[in-house]
Amino acid sequence: MLLHLRRLLSQTLVFGVGDAITRVAALLLLPIYTHILTPSDYGKLAIVTLVSTIVTLVLDSGQRSAFFKFYFSNESPQARRRLTGTIFIYLLVSAALILSLLFLFFERAAFSTFKDANLPPLIRIALIGAFFDIGSVIPFSTFRAEQRAAQYAALSLLRFFISVILNLLAVVFFRWGVIGVVYANLITSVLFFVICFAMTVRVMDWTLDLNLLKQLLYFGLPLVPANLAGWALTFSDRFFLQKYADLSQVGIYAVGYSMAGIIAMLTGWFNTAYAPYCFSISSQPNVKVVYARVMTYSITLFTFVGLALAIFAREALLLLTSPAYYSAASIVPLIVLANLFFEINYIISFGLDLTGKTGYYLFIMGAGAIFNLLLNFALIKPFGMMGAAVATLLSYALLPVIEYFIVRNLYPVPYEWRRLLKLAVVSMGIYFMSVSIRTGQIAIDLFFGMALLLLWGLILYVWRFFTKAEVAWAKEKAKNGWLALRARF
Repeated sequence: MLLHLRRLLSQTLVFGVGDAITRVAALLLLPIYTHILTPSDYGKLAIVTLVSTIVTLVLDSGQRSAFFKFYFSNESPQARRRLTGTIFIYLLVSAALILSLLFLFFERAAFSTFKDANLPPLIRIALIGAFFDIGSVIPFSTFRAEQRAAQYAALSLLRFFISVILNLLAVVFFRWGVIGVVYANLITSVLFFVICFAMTVRVMDWTLDLNLLKQLLYFGLPLVPANLAGWALTFSDRFFLQKYADLSQVGIYAVGYSMAGIIAMLTGWFNTAYAPYCFSISSQPNVKVVYARVMTYSITLFTFVGLALAIFAREALLLLTSPAYYSAASIVPLIVLANLFFEINYIISFGLDLTGKTGYYLFIMGAGAIFNLLLNFALIKPFGMMGAAVATLLSYALLPVIEYFIVRNLYPVPYEWRRLLKLAVVSMGIYFMSVSIRTGQIAIDLFFGMALLLLWGLILYVWRFFTKAEVAWAKEKAKNGWLALRARF
């Protein structure tokens, strides 16, 4: 068990760094954006990003997931080269065709959808970047699949530095505002595509295997409407906000979402490694016990971080943003909890990937999306961004419930629900204690917040949340660490 967990941890640290670095860049730029851009400007940027995201999901057509599924099911180097080339050619050709059609009808649809006339030109630029982003998907994924950790980490860092430098030049030096950010992201996408292509062109067979493509599309296409439903579930609230409120609320809401998004950063980091890891060990004995224990450990870690974010949200916003964005603190606890529910759903969902029953994703994500849209319609107009946050939380909480009752009949895993219930009870209790003793004085609230986080761990220990083997392992590691420090100093 420990061997499996060490392997997953090492892969998480190495191969999750790419997704994490992207989110770190967004967090590092957050103080700059919020001090230079108005909430309305930040709202425009959020809408542009959302439209680009939904188009990228369509262009991907589920082939990112299909790549890993088929890559690990055939160990022949020639078959893998053919797989890589087939998906790469398909994505470039289909993306060019879809975007060309989209641009033909873009103006009429855009001006009837968005209240602000400045949004369509910005979205058009972002969609060009989406083409290059989709072209980087498979070349970049080969580094993960082939365990080329050094190249993967180097490329991730390179994209990070390019993005940050270009955004700083556009926003701080040239003062180009939102359009500067959009152009900086476009240039980053183009450069990254060129670099990835140059590094992976030799590992592809430049042939389009139609029989293979049929299998890939059969696996991947059911994921597209499911991914779109997931997008609606996650981001449709911004469109309701810009329609029923204004772009300023969209901007404030997006900042709060970014703060809570530290959890999404960590789960994204973890999930980047978890996907290929699950496929690679799926044939080993007792693998379901490993999956169950991974759920417990990962959710415990993410809950601790999420609890810290919920407790210190206002202090973080005071430090990182301007007064116009301070009200975003109210939505952070709700979005943190929503992200935890979504991660539980993500881990359970691998039963569908492992059994090839990806068609269920449409039903699961579709049900969540419809529920979310109804809640958005009912709650956002009267309650604004708080209504959006509540709608997100309730919709995300529904997903793992539906997912579990479907997956347990296809690929039952003995998840440790009793331990997770203890974790939930203790965490909620600690959070409400932090709310009740808040004084409004930063130093005092920081002290009490840190004390409550220590109390969280103590209560879990006393309540025997941790097994004897886990406690013994932790004591051994602590002892070894102490001895190493003594020896050094």
